[in-house]
Amino acid sequence: MREKFYNWMQQVEGKTKKTAYSYMNAINGVSNHYSHSSSREINIYEVDDLGLLTDISDDYSTTGRFAKFGFGGNGTIRNAIATYVRFYKYDSSHGSITSPSPKQKTSNHVIRRSNQNKVHIKSTNNLLKNARYRGNAIGNSQNLFIRNILSNLGNESFSESDWNETKNYFDNKCAYCGMENENLVMEHAIPINKLDLGEHRLGNLVPSCKECNNKKHHANYRNFLVNQPEELAKIQEYMEQKSYSPLSDNENSDTITEILNMAHEEIGQLAQRYIAIINKLL
Repeated sequence: MREKFYNWMQQVEGKTKKTAYSYMNAINGVSNHYSHSSSREINIYEVDDLGLLTDISDDYSTTGRFAKFGFGGNGTIRNAIATYVRFYKYDSSHGSITSPSPKQKTSNHVIRRSNQNKVHIKSTNNLLKNARYRGNAIGNSQNLFIRNILSNLGNESFSESDWNETKNYFDNKCAYCGMENENLVMEHAIPINKLDLGEHRLGNLVPSCKECNNKKHHANYRNFLVNQPEELAKIQEYMEQKSYSPLSDNENSDTITEILNMAHEEIGQLAQRYIAIINKLL
């Protein structure tokens, strides 16, 4: 069912592979969180009851009992389960969705849905013919630019002593596994990217052992600690103590995301522009 959901999002709703992949994995987070919170073991992908799926989706909506968790990943959690309900309804009435054919997968066009729900087709011939093994992707620069923006918002400043206080708050233990470690690293509880909207603020920095840091990777702490309520609560209490309010919970989060998406695209366009200028000189 996971793969069917993944394919359906791209074929029927026109979502990008990245968004489809994110939503597909978010459903696992919903399953784990709902199972723990309701004391009822459940796997969303195995539920064959539209009424139950709708109730679960409502629980993670902006007014549901799990609204706070639903805000995870800038609303990815609640959007994912709402999308899955639409998929379930569609699948029940239209039948299964098949995987794209090899011809479709190697197409030289990428279909993207705009804000007006119109479909635009952008040729990728130029990108494909100039692909280079282990070369630097423009996406790396785009993501770094977004990190730079999010890391410098506001007027907050903090020092090494502030960071030491943070480690003391967590008893010099990893905020995720609770194990003592002499080599704790600075970890962003909410990742700094245009999906999660994390920031480089003291309230978003927690000590982590290298093992947990590697395991968590780019995951949001809310998803990573879905089965560890004590650790989850302590990080949230720490954020409140530092008066850190995640951008994903801000009433203007959707607008902020749109602005970051614009910046992301502009960097890509700027890079292509200068590549073209220099290529003319060669």
